[in-house]
Amino acid sequence: MKYGFTDMSGNLLYCIISSYMLYFFMNVFGLSVGVAGVLLLIGRVFDAIGAPIMGILVDHTHSKYGKSRPWFLWGALPFAIFVWLLFTTPDISNTAKIIYAGVMYILADFSYTAMSTPITSVLPNLTTNTDDRMQANSIRLVFLTIIGQIWMGFAGSNTTSALIGWCVACIGAGSACTMFFAMVDDTVDFGEWKTGIRANGFLTAIGAAFCIQMGSGLGSFIVSMLLNSVGFDASHAVQSASSLTGIHLSFIWVPIIIYIISLILMVTYRKWERHEPVVQKELAEREVEAEEA
Repeated sequence: MKYGFTDMSGNLLYCIISSYMLYFFMNVFGLSVGVAGVLLLIGRVFDAIGAPIMGILVDHTHSKYGKSRPWFLWGALPFAIFVWLLFTTPDISNTAKIIYAGVMYILADFSYTAMSTPITSVLPNLTTNTDDRMQANSIRLVFLTIIGQIWMGFAGSNTTSALIGWCVACIGAGSACTMFFAMVDDTVDFGEWKTGIRANGFLTAIGAAFCIQMGSGLGSFIVSMLLNSVGFDASHAVQSASSLTGIHLSFIWVPIIIYIISLILMVTYRKWERHEPVVQKELAEREVEAEEA
């Protein structure tokens, strides 16, 4: 339960950034869809590069509070400040807007990584049981899902069938994310079993923060380029038929294709999942031998 609360507020803000940023850059800040997409991709690339660096810092942190917990405190205030600045719209020239939006987006993303990387790196040490890891992450994601569901429930303008479908999609996406984090934690065990080094921070940063940031950046970039190619213009109150088709493709069919690819990868992962009990057993035997030596 306590682990579930560690990232609830941070994840809430991060999901707003991930889902709302393209719209905000176009419709509120006044940037073109092409420029907004490039900014999102550049920001994610910078953040993805910073993720393994953050993981190494966590692994080499030594304090009376442990390796991970100090970073929760150190990263919270900068993240709040940069998110506030990110959604601030100063009255400046268009070139200055592009620079301002890009810099604030990079800083907000990286400050979140400074908090989320140590939160994720804690999990492999909480339990060696894969099912327990799944449950701990499920609690963390359920909090966020509930908030999102209530938010959408009070949104109002959606049709009943669309709302039901969206709710089901959110539950499915949350479950997929839970499985992903359990897989990342298993890599920590596998790395220790293979090399004798337990690099929680680095491996979880690569497997979680790096991949999530690059995936988010590429996803936003693909959508923005697709909308740009069909002539989407955020300033138009009524969109053309081609723009509506592009919106439909980016909201429905592009995610379906990506989830099919993910499903194939999940199926191939079963081989390593079946090997996890062997890894945990040998690690436990090594720990006993080390204590007896």
